[in-house]
Order: sequence, then C-alpha cells, then structure tokens
Amino acid sequence: MIGDLWTERHGSYLATMLFALPTAFAAPLLLLTAAPMTAANMLSVHTYQTDYRYHYTIYLLTVAALAAVLGARWLQAKVGHISWSYGLVVIAVLVAVVAAPGGLPKDRNWSSDVDWVALDEALELIGPDQPVSAMSRAATHLTHRELVYRYPNPFRRLSYGAPGAPYDPPTETIQWVVIIPHRIDEGTDAAKTRDELLSSPEWEAVIDTDEVLLLRRR
Repeated sequence: MIGDLWTERHGSYLATMLFALPTAFAAPLLLLTAAPMTAANMLSVHTYQTDYRYHYTIYLLTVAALAAVLGARWLQAKVGHISWSYGLVVIAVLVAVVAAPGGLPKDRNWSSDVDWVALDEALELIGPDQPVSAMSRAATHLTHRELVYRYPNPFRRLSYGAPGAPYDPPTETIQWVVIIPHRIDEGTDAAKTRDELLSSPEWEAVIDTDEVLLLRRR
C-alpha cells in the first residue's frame, strides 16, 4: 500500500498543493488532519482524485490554507521583530513561486480546446437511439439515449465499476465511436483502441480530421 501512496504523480500533487503555502508546514498537527482524506484520494483508481484542478482537492486545500495562516502566526510570534516577519513572508513567497510546480500540465489544455462546430456536425450524423462510445467531451452531448459509453469503454475498461467486478459489455452493439484525436496520448489504451478500430474491417471513418474522428460500424 505504501508503494501505491508514494508515487511520482502523488509527490507532484502534494508539492503542487503544499509548496504554494509553505508556512503551513509550521502548523503540522493541523496539516495532518488532511492526511486521511488525502490518502483515500491517492489510493483511488481514479487519477483525477489527485488532480489539483478537480474538487477532490478542496479538503486538503482548505486545511493547508488554515495551516498556512496559523503557521505564519506562529513564525511571527517566534521571530518577534517585524522586519524579520517581513523577511519570512518574502521567503515564503519565493518558495511558493520556485518550488511549487503550479500552472497547467504541459500535455493538457484546460481551456476549451475542442472545435465545437466540427463536433456538433459529427454528432448530428448519429441517430438518436444508436449506441455510442465517445470521449468525455462528446459523451455529455449523447446521454439522451439508452446506451452510451465513455471511450475507450466498452472496448477497453477505463474507470468503469469497482476493481475486480465483472466486465463483459456487448461491444458488438456499438454503432458509432466519437474521438477527439488531439486529446489522445500515444501509447494509452485510448490510442491502442483507436488504432485497432481504424485497422478493423468492421469500422469505417466517416470523418477523419484533427478535430474529430467519427467511426461507424459497417
């Protein structure tokens, strides 16, 4: 379990959350109250629970913010002299700027990087009741049907159900696949599934652009 908790990804997550508020380390007991919830997020199979852009970070962020205030007050009381207090603030800011990773991940654009016009035109080709596998940005526009999967489900399992639970969805029922090509990282399950579908005689590319890849079962 220790190996699952302490990974490079989790280390980067903690650095992002805590180094931006370095005075929080001067209030360790308060900071430790965030440990149980943070550990639960780190042990989850859903990686977005340790992505600082999601709401799962609110507990750790709140505790760290409160600890930063108490820690700063403790340091001020210890230092005493006002000029030294200002110096500690400057040091804390420098640590936050230099040590905290911050910013958006370089392999992802958190802004709207989807061509919605092209995507809407592709989605109009899909019948209202036809089963679909679509990437999350498109799947939300297709949920008014009985069967829709988040790609690469059901061809490959991704964030679906509990670990160890049976997984045998009827892939042969899927009629359309909607992919946003530039949001796929090479070497991932999503990329492998895309390549398999493109090379399969059972599927044809109705639209194949940088913005949208729309596949239809022959």
